[in-house]
Amino acid sequence: MAQGTYITNPTHFFNSDGDIPKDLPREAREFANFLALIFDKVTSSFPQTNREIDTGIRCRKKGCQGLIIGALEAIDEPVHWYCLDCGHHRVISNWRRSKWDNT
Repeated sequence: MAQGTYITNPTHFFNSDGDIPKDLPREAREFANFLALIFDKVTSSFPQTNREIDTGIRCRKKGCQGLIIGALEAIDEPVHWYCLDCGHHRVISNWRRSKWDNT
């Protein structure tokens, strides 16, 4: 894992039904949706392991217009993602069995 990488657990954003609540603060809701889009796209390509996936999702970093690349090495591993342009990167843990898990 790259130094300075944030690990994000999207379940912190979900309600008891596994949804992203509409009453979350706007920024939190947008971030949760962004994460869900990423692991939805990456897991839909599984089991093509060790392969980077062009998600077609635009980076959220202010001023960046780059696209997000994601990867899932194994079913029980976190989803890794990074921006091609600015290098912004994170890891998404605990995505399994969510509504956006396509494995």
